[in-house]
Amino acid sequence: MKAHGLLLFVIALPARAGLPVPELERLPNGLTVAWFVDDRLPLVDLALLVRAGKRADPAGGSGTAELLAAAIDKGAGSLDTTGFARAVERLGATRYVSADDDSMTLGVHGLSSDADPLIGLLADLALRPALPPEAVRWERERISQILEKVRTDTEGALSLAFARIMAAGTPYFRGSVLSAPELGRIGREDLVSFHARYFVPEGAVLMIAGKVDREAFSARVSEAFGSWRAPDDQGTAHPADPPRPPADSGEPSGRAAAVVHFGGEEQAHVRVGFRLPSIGSPDSWALMVVNAILGEYFKSRLNQVVRDGLGLTYSIRSSMTFSKDVGILTIGTSTRAPLVGKLLDKTYEVVDGLRKHPPSPGELRQAKDFLIGSFPVRTAGLVAAASRWLAGHVFGLGPEYLNHYAERVEKVTAADVARVATAYLDTAGARAAVAGDGDRIAQPLAKSGFRIFRRVSGGELLQVSAPPSGTNPGKKPRTRS
Repeated sequence: MKAHGLLLFVIALPARAGLPVPELERLPNGLTVAWFVDDRLPLVDLALLVRAGKRADPAGGSGTAELLAAAIDKGAGSLDTTGFARAVERLGATRYVSADDDSMTLGVHGLSSDADPLIGLLADLALRPALPPEAVRWERERISQILEKVRTDTEGALSLAFARIMAAGTPYFRGSVLSAPELGRIGREDLVSFHARYFVPEGAVLMIAGKVDREAFSARVSEAFGSWRAPDDQGTAHPADPPRPPADSGEPSGRAAAVVHFGGEEQAHVRVGFRLPSIGSPDSWALMVVNAILGEYFKSRLNQVVRDGLGLTYSIRSSMTFSKDVGILTIGTSTRAPLVGKLLDKTYEVVDGLRKHPPSPGELRQAKDFLIGSFPVRTAGLVAAASRWLAGHVFGLGPEYLNHYAERVEKVTAADVARVATAYLDTAGARAAVAGDGDRIAQPLAKSGFRIFRRVSGGELLQVSAPPSGTNPGKKPRTRS
């Protein structure tokens, strides 16, 4: 799971490896408990996922989920910030919190012998956070300082601009924080309101992975979370879609690129993106193979043509990420400013070639072997496997989706590759962003037939306003704490 939304990096698993599948239990209050019991190591990981993330930020309050995730562990229950931190550290344990586009996860990890106090600490963290005003102010300032780096950080500014272009017209267009002014208006009261609305047991998942006595520990789970109720019996609080930007704010047609201007920059940093269906689409299996062939590993087509054959860059690769409702294929690279037009031209040429020249049997086999062989390294350990299951659960992929991945990848044919490349990787609809000296890269872009549809500075990215139309449940931030 990742910060640009609950972004699932899907990699393959041989069916024979048999990743663990949890036993699911539903408590009377609606909380789902996913049991990954394993006695091989004296460790336990306890994680609570609630189904509301950055997408659920209220209108005018983008950054609420991000700020809540940053401040929620600054004291909980009867413990202040220092007391809570020391309570976790005395057990030799660690805690973690993350907010994604579609969910928020809070967890603790430690020795299985400390499972009882750890589940109590997790319950306090999730259900009774202190959210002290001074911690809210400090974390808001810290996030603001990170945002401010966009003014001078070429790669950071490019990532932000590209993310907004790719998410335009979707529920995810605001990202973590839409603008510095909106973040500055968020106070403790807004975090309390968000927490009360969305931290409810219905739809939430408590993951228990590691060495525990399930029968005995079930009683402790019920003690910690059984009395959890939604305020006023409101049940599940489904986040509404936020207001979306106008259709022309990121929907360029033809060969077009947004430019993030950094005067004096000699390099041109490039992102090219294609919108994909959600991870639940039947086409996702063939798209995984397409991505591997295109640019996911060293012998990919982009690397062989653009890097090795033409020497236009030191590195070029493609990757796929997914939120619940949107998938994105991204090509990332950089080059000297005078070569940026040629680099983009050849990149588009390689992408177009997937439709015209399907993979040979050897190329297809190599891509499948890469996918199928890479997963065990990345899921070494029960917690890693359980965490990937939890991400898939958010997307509704079913309990066995990881163990079925290899057989589904194996069924992908060269014709499937050409079909999905034609359907989703049409370069006429590609979205591109380039960060560098706008004056230096304008001519090479034009020479290769690319028009600049928008030019912004890093500072301008911090002052974007939300569209005036549409509303979102929850209080509009109005105070500073």
